[in-house]
Amino acid sequence: TLRFFHRDEELGSLVQLTAEVAGGLLSVSLAWLCFVLLTGRSQAVHTVERMTGELAESESRFALATAATSDGIWEWRPGDQSMFLSSRGCRIVFDLPHRGPVSYREVLRQIEAGERSVVLTALRAHLKQRTPLDVEIISFDREGQRRRLRVRGQAQWDGLGRVTRVAGAISDVTTLRSREDELERVQRFYARVLEVFPHPVLIKSQDHRYIYANSAACEFIGTSREALLNGTTADLLPGQSEEHLAVDSEVL
Repeated sequence: TLRFFHRDEELGSLVQLTAEVAGGLLSVSLAWLCFVLLTGRSQAVHTVERMTGELAESESRFALATAATSDGIWEWRPGDQSMFLSSRGCRIVFDLPHRGPVSYREVLRQIEAGERSVVLTALRAHLKQRTPLDVEIISFDREGQRRRLRVRGQAQWDGLGRVTRVAGAISDVTTLRSREDELERVQRFYARVLEVFPHPVLIKSQDHRYIYANSAACEFIGTSREALLNGTTADLLPGQSEEHLAVDSEVL
């Protein structure tokens, strides 16, 4: 009886000790779990705050860039009826200040009817064949003045090759193209004048290549205009090229 009593006492002590150890382990486990949860929450809050700050900085950078550029920024997601158009873009397309999201059909209506197919064809080719999206179109402002706009864009595809969005820029190149047309007109005028000029006239570029020769110059040198253009003094006067190059460089 005493032997069993002692054994029961030892077993009771062992059970009590095991319970105390188990309780301690449970407390440690709970404490560790709380620590992990609190630490994870702190890290999550820190991550959210960092991402929010980065997003705000990115938005501020984008707003500053769009305000500084003379181009309008646009974005369209396939399936959406509306599209994003920056404030400058609204002024270029609608000749109005920013109005928020706009319908892409409304944007197309601002383009001359004959030019819409040009934009849509270029857009389809870019989305399906990934050809560059860069076209010039004719549009009219509220006063009916003719304008020339340049539309550029780049699509983004997912891993399955599906288009997720298209973004790009729109520029008013009316003044630029007008100046280029005027320059070309003036150049044609002077070319006609120089063509009937009785004396030889040669025009060189800064890299010493002939970019113009009138008929008198071709007759004087004894060669055709095609053979003369894009050539250099070395092609005409091999023995005197260095001397002529020195004189040309000084003049330039």
